[in-house]
Amino acid sequence: MKYFKYLFGIEKKPRRGLLEAEWVVMGYLMLTLLLMLFTWTKLPDPEPMLWGRFRVVVSTLALWGVYRLVPCRFTMLCRVPGGPRGRRSEVGGYFIYFSYIYDFFRIFVCCLLPTGES
Repeated sequence: MKYFKYLFGIEKKPRRGLLEAEWVVMGYLMLTLLLMLFTWTKLPDPEPMLWGRFRVVVSTLALWGVYRLVPCRFTMLCRVPGGPRGRRSEVGGYFIYFSYIYDFFRIFVCCLLPTGES
């Protein structure tokens, strides 16, 4: 019972703004969005990539808003698994982006090779 009280108790000093991991994710999204804009015509299927980034931004901002309304440890745990001082495991997102990173590298390698083959 103490654990639930600890987990759902309102924090006295809630964190303001985005977490460090969320800033890293936003930076990565901006970088890949810029790459998408330059390689839009050469990407095999750019629309799902764009909507995937939109979903990540919306979900990050929604979780941040919920944390601002109810600043408890549970909402912090939902934002970043492991909480503010624990191990952050955002590795699950890397599996989603791997195929998109492969498409970017395939485009850049094809442009750099003199024969146009990868």
